[in-house]
Amino acid sequence: MNLFKSHLFYCSILLIILIGDSTIMEVTRSSKLQDFHAPNDHFELIRSYPDEVMDIRGYEQAMLEVKADKMSASRSDGFDLEWRVEGPKNIGARINAMAVPAGKEDTIYIGYALGGIFRTYDGGSTWEDIFENEERLSIGAIAINPENDQNIYAGTGDRNLVSLYRIGDGVYKSNDGGDTWTNIGLGDTRIISDIDIDPTDTNIIYVSAMGLPSVPDTNRGVYKSIDGGTTWTHILHINDSSGVNNLVVNPNNPNILYASGWTRIRTNQASIVSGSGSTIWKSIDGGSSWTELTNGLPGAGSGRTGIAMYAPDPDTLYALYVGSNSQLEGVYRSFDGGANWTATNTFSMSNALGGFGWYFSGIYVNPYDYEDVFVEGIQLWRTTDGGSSWATADPSWWLYDVHADKHCMAFLGQNKFLLGTDGGLYRTEDNTANWSKIENNPTNEFYRVAHSPLRPNRYYGGLQDNGSTGGNHLMSEWPRIYGGDGFQMRFHPTDSNSFFAETQNGNIVHTSNGGLSFNGVNVPWSSERRNWDTPYMLSHHDPGTMYGGSYRVYKDASSPFGAWSAISGDLTDGNIFGDSHHTISALDESPVNEDHLYVGTSDGNVWRTEDGGTNWDSLHATLPNRYVTDVKASPTWDSVVYVSHSGYKYNDYIPHLHKSVNNGDTWLDISSDLPTAAINDILIYPGHEDSVIFVGTDGGVYGTINGGLDWERVGTNMPIVATFDVELDTVNNRLIAGTFGRSLMTYPLDSLVSVPIDTSSTPLLGYLTVSSINCIGAGDGSIDLTITSGVQPYSFAWSNGATTEDLNALSPGYYSVTITDNEAQTLILGDTVHSNPLFPPPIIGNLVGPISVQSWVSYNYFVPATGGSVFQWWAVGGSVTSSTSNAATILWNAGPQGEIIIKETDDNGCIAFDTILVDILFVGLENLNSSDLQIFPNPVRSVLHINSPTSIQRAQVFDQKGNVIQVIGTINGAVELDVSSFSRGQYFLHYEEAGIHKAEAFIVE
Repeated sequence: MNLFKSHLFYCSILLIILIGDSTIMEVTRSSKLQDFHAPNDHFELIRSYPDEVMDIRGYEQAMLEVKADKMSASRSDGFDLEWRVEGPKNIGARINAMAVPAGKEDTIYIGYALGGIFRTYDGGSTWEDIFENEERLSIGAIAINPENDQNIYAGTGDRNLVSLYRIGDGVYKSNDGGDTWTNIGLGDTRIISDIDIDPTDTNIIYVSAMGLPSVPDTNRGVYKSIDGGTTWTHILHINDSSGVNNLVVNPNNPNILYASGWTRIRTNQASIVSGSGSTIWKSIDGGSSWTELTNGLPGAGSGRTGIAMYAPDPDTLYALYVGSNSQLEGVYRSFDGGANWTATNTFSMSNALGGFGWYFSGIYVNPYDYEDVFVEGIQLWRTTDGGSSWATADPSWWLYDVHADKHCMAFLGQNKFLLGTDGGLYRTEDNTANWSKIENNPTNEFYRVAHSPLRPNRYYGGLQDNGSTGGNHLMSEWPRIYGGDGFQMRFHPTDSNSFFAETQNGNIVHTSNGGLSFNGVNVPWSSERRNWDTPYMLSHHDPGTMYGGSYRVYKDASSPFGAWSAISGDLTDGNIFGDSHHTISALDESPVNEDHLYVGTSDGNVWRTEDGGTNWDSLHATLPNRYVTDVKASPTWDSVVYVSHSGYKYNDYIPHLHKSVNNGDTWLDISSDLPTAAINDILIYPGHEDSVIFVGTDGGVYGTINGGLDWERVGTNMPIVATFDVELDTVNNRLIAGTFGRSLMTYPLDSLVSVPIDTSSTPLLGYLTVSSINCIGAGDGSIDLTITSGVQPYSFAWSNGATTEDLNALSPGYYSVTITDNEAQTLILGDTVHSNPLFPPPIIGNLVGPISVQSWVSYNYFVPATGGSVFQWWAVGGSVTSSTSNAATILWNAGPQGEIIIKETDDNGCIAFDTILVDILFVGLENLNSSDLQIFPNPVRSVLHINSPTSIQRAQVFDQKGNVIQVIGTINGAVELDVSSFSRGQYFLHYEEAGIHKAEAFIVE
């Protein structure tokens, strides 16, 4: 049994830093130890850069604009048709919630993490989309009135809190079985995690909320309505960082209810998954007062919690606790309404959650048997003896008979269950002996889509969690072409059997036999900073030439298995403070001129080469400092290029789409009346002289037929769903949209008529030059405006109210100007005045402390204070165990190399970073203490048993060179370690016991 999950969907290496009573898990801040980031960091970064937290109000404002466009009855010819849903329907997506009316087991409602709500009346043979007209499609909870099954409540927001992008807008109510919905409030709670209805008075409703994930929030907790949702009262608030994960109500005495708390904060740089609020609470007076349950339960500091009740005897309860290490901490049972708890035997479940327990919390009691209990995890775990023993209740996840990662469950009878997973809905009618998939809804999440003229009747793409696939609306079963998280597929233009597929972090494979087998492409960026969605492409001019980007651009002139060479230096701002922030995010070659390449980066840079990569010019001085989502060279003119950006700021209308007619020397805002939603992709429709352009946004697809003067939402039936990629089916003349929650759609373009772009007048063009502040406490920034083309005279309207051509004496911030010329042409430009450091001072040059150290030894470091400077410390390859402003103690882990990062903030708020590498001498067993810990067998071939009579922490396995092979974390009692994938040789198990570092050696045969 593999206790340490290693499949492609959730591979991650985490640096754990303890702050207060919470555990913050961050991507390691050094490319030497980690050079990729996870999907949820990817979502956050795209929409928040350059800030740490995405501006929720800006996002909500943009979605309201999108909703207004969607509801508009006016559509121009060509934009007023319907999208066709191509699929897939069979692969499935994450189901967060489900509900079944009493006595109607064939009527099922399911809520998706990003796909809305679907309903079936025939047990899953056919399904109906019943939530497509609402603003938010992320569902966290569904509840049905036990007295009137036409009365349904739905809570929006992703209850697993994987990213801010999945927030909701409150609770919805339907009085007609889901045909129509009304929002009844609690929008400020952002994430609804559970809904319970008082069975004796169905006007009384309880709702649990996790709140805004990114910041401490007073809206977290439990809410109560006594009038069917017309008004709400906040009845439980654990603390600002902790929400409530789920609720249960005593059916015999509905004044008794239980709430499971969870401390959770999520930004693009940190993920708090545990803390003092992860506890279970009880009320006996309908929520007026609450008592924390403790006797036999873990103390404060745990991770996610869950609670379940045996309805026939409501004093029988089960509680699930996730540890601060995101492994299962325990399952506990009470027979007296929570007054006392006993731990069950979860030895066999030590890795049931795979090390990402923040993703799971479901625990369910069979209403026909109080000892029959289920726990969700990578597998579905079950006990039939009240917790004395546990076993999996579904096939091994890698067989794909039942998809990995379970999230909700419903009981149809004593031996008939429904199970919601990351890959759809499953049903068993024989007590889990056999499972069948009964859901076929188009709710998949596409990162990228593709089409090959040589395969004209199929559409392809890469899916979150479900690999690469292809098919069309006539195919009921789309195949899994390749695994992992799927990304860009590229097809050879003359050989139908030759194509590429990509998985996360730029891993590329190639097939020469139509997908029967694949060979890995030896990409040069596997050890470099690169994007979760690493861009690569085949040359428009020579399909034997491939380009790809990490933080620099590479070229392979004899693809797919030739030699790669770097044709640029680092085009990002450098690895300043985290790898994922500084990668190439977009790449394109001009279809007109093979020497013209364009690059965009995750930290706002845009570059051009006009000689095939020998020389590069920066083009971003006058563009927004936002994440670059796409760069597209015109298919018509070699001097025209387009760039799109992401990001949100409330009431800050920074344009997300620009065009250049001079290879990027100057830029024109063509966003016009587009909503302020992030733009994810650009498509220029060939053959129309760039009049027809499509963009995929966080709210759907928009198009223009006049080069960007006016934009319209494309089609009448696409829900408000993020579209990450738009491509063209040149054979059938259809627009392809890869949505993130509603699968792949296509749109007919035959009736579209373009409007020629008027080039009779002199276009209004210009650019800004910024002089940033020298960070001395006074506003001395300036912006100079240069107009390169237009009809005089000009007028100027700056965002700060100025009407002059240039601005001076500026404080830090973003400034925009609207320029109008004598022909009423307008041009909007904007840029940010930054605070340049007054130094960097030689921080590391003044560092006192060793830079050649031994592993598992603590060392003291000191920086002399200068004036009022304040210092912060980080250690890559070690832990800062204590620190003051200018001193720190660092415990170094294994080598061979670590890094000290120091941030200095001076009296004026100026910031500087400095780093120094540290050589770490790995210590094996010599000079280390032994203990009573037992490991056997030794030597070992497959499973190593580890048994510790006391609790040990920071358990990790190293090879003889000091490389970390496996992070285990805390061990309480006995665990099993699967070493079947280890190479033969000697390994060291290092750990801490009572604050003392110890180690044991073992040999893998």
